[in-house]
Amino acid sequence: NHTAMFRESIAYAWANFRILGDILIQQATEKGASGAPQHPLAPQADKVLQAIGIRALETLAFSIDQSPQGLLAHAFVGMPEANRRGLFKVLGGEAKETTPPPFVSAEVVKYTRWRLDGKKLWASVEALITEISPGMGGMMQMTLDTLDKAGKEKDPSFDLKGRLIGNLGDDLISFEKPPRSSKPSDIAAPPSLFLLGALNADQMVNTLKTALGFMAPPGGDSAMTDREFLGRKIYTWPLPAMPSLDGAKAGPRSFNFAAGGGYVAMSTDVAMLEEFLRSSQAQGRPLRDTAGLNEAAQKVGGLGTGLFGYENQSETFRLTFQALKQDPDAFEKIFTRNLMGLPAISQQDRKNREQWFDFTLLPAWETVAKYFYFTVYGGNGGPQGLSYKVFSPTPPALRK
Repeated sequence: NHTAMFRESIAYAWANFRILGDILIQQATEKGASGAPQHPLAPQADKVLQAIGIRALETLAFSIDQSPQGLLAHAFVGMPEANRRGLFKVLGGEAKETTPPPFVSAEVVKYTRWRLDGKKLWASVEALITEISPGMGGMMQMTLDTLDKAGKEKDPSFDLKGRLIGNLGDDLISFEKPPRSSKPSDIAAPPSLFLLGALNADQMVNTLKTALGFMAPPGGDSAMTDREFLGRKIYTWPLPAMPSLDGAKAGPRSFNFAAGGGYVAMSTDVAMLEEFLRSSQAQGRPLRDTAGLNEAAQKVGGLGTGLFGYENQSETFRLTFQALKQDPDAFEKIFTRNLMGLPAISQQDRKNREQWFDFTLLPAWETVAKYFYFTVYGGNGGPQGLSYKVFSPTPPALRK
């Protein structure tokens, strides 16, 4: 990896993972042979490591390059294509277009597009689970068969795997807009949308509606509702209320989904879903026209490698920065909710944090805003391994 990654780097690291992988498998095998009691469905560590194809992983390399244009971080997993198996065979994605579609506006603060073949991914996950734990694989298949049988009682032509898995495409898109306010609860759960490419989006949505109709989320209402919106149906499935961050009564939550534009659109924020369905009427500036975006994308492989992402750190850091300065306890409220779905961490942990950080001492945002800009990242799979790059362009105010 030296010639390709290290010659101009300000920092780099390299590991011979072939040796480390053999050691991990050996230790896991010895632990499994120790005779310690284990749950019959629990996967054995050595089987997990071998099933995910860790023996094909030869080297790990990481480098950081700095230039007047910005900072580039590059991670490379040395794994020859001929030796890849399981998830590693599909995680590289397809070398296809990842440019933000016109309906993704410049208002978004995060965007990711991954050209991952859904049917291949499902087949790999299914085979992986069965190889690791035949019992777990059997339970998953039994669950699918049960749902399929229940669906056929309502519609003899119902085919869960054929209409749901068989309709998976090769396009996954997610994007996020700024939080609606600087409240910790809004920062922890900003408006976001996930789009799943589908060969027949309407059929997939109808199948998803039927399958979810047989399941009730814990603490939630199983009754699904639907309504017309611009000629499309939006389905709403109630979810359990999340614990409140400030002690107030938690508001209702729901999982909303609809078909549109060759995608199955999903969000817990119904306004985001409606905005996507009316996107053909939108006249706002698209993200793809953001100044400097195409130039930055070339640093991570371009917009045709199979994986591309963007984050407007000026906006994502601004609200968090201001919230922490105004309310030091916002740290626990924001980051604990993001990571674990909980309202706060323990009082003792909060006291430990307060010994290290006093967020009230942060300067005004305006004095540090010039250090924040946007970041892009990209990934692809090549003959010799998997590559992932992150590029942070130099903010305009810092360019000489």
